[in-house]
Amino acid sequence: MPRLFPWSIVYVVAFFAQLHLLVPGCPVLARFDVIVFDVWGTLLRLEPMWGFIAEGLASVLNKPVNATRAAIERVRGVVKNRVGFIAEDHVSYSVRLLAEELGSSPSIVRRGIARGVLGALGHVNELVYDDAMRGLEEARRLARFVGVVGNALLWPSSYTRLLLEKSKLSYYIDAQVYGDEASCYKPSPCIWARLFEELGLSSPSCVHIGDSVREDIGGAIATGCKAVLIKRVASKDIESSGLIGLTIIRSLNILSKVLIPETNT
Repeated sequence: MPRLFPWSIVYVVAFFAQLHLLVPGCPVLARFDVIVFDVWGTLLRLEPMWGFIAEGLASVLNKPVNATRAAIERVRGVVKNRVGFIAEDHVSYSVRLLAEELGSSPSIVRRGIARGVLGALGHVNELVYDDAMRGLEEARRLARFVGVVGNALLWPSSYTRLLLEKSKLSYYIDAQVYGDEASCYKPSPCIWARLFEELGLSSPSCVHIGDSVREDIGGAIATGCKAVLIKRVASKDIESSGLIGLTIIRSLNILSKVLIPETNT
């Protein structure tokens, strides 16, 4: 991540987004070169995944599931606030913290995580949001490329790739870039730059869809992309603001209503 990245941009954007300085509006977006999705909290459910990881750790460490789940929550609280500011690899850092919490070694913790991922692969439908497939299908229809960018905190991104493959969501995705592979993390624009490079795009028109105000919305707008915040508990189907280039939607099923293809006139 660039040492002098202007983080103030991200925080200002996130501040306005949190305030919901939005006006009811019509769709504000047009056809894009690439539509980019976050994974966890956008396409896949994170909470059930933590449950599978807790069960895997419990079986390897011979501990109660509630004990391993509590340890995971403590580590999440520490790491989530430090994304982008950790000198070492984020996955290694998270695993080391979790090993300390559980009184075990990083190797045993990694084994427990792997066992949890095996459990998740056997119940992958429990992870997939009901609107994920439809959202990707619409993106596939409305953009030249569909991409994914994501941070990796407790398990390597190769496991996330497996889950997307097992769920068949990856069939709609042209490229995936993750923090542990790219050595940069959202909200830094460098992770989007890596995706654009992989797709052979230079200064593309883009939109990013995610559930995190700071990591997804702040980072996307700082990158120069339009932003869509998926907020499944929102009071309205669509809210929009031309002021900061943000649209809030309640479901990926209505993505086509805010991603309007250009028409020839």
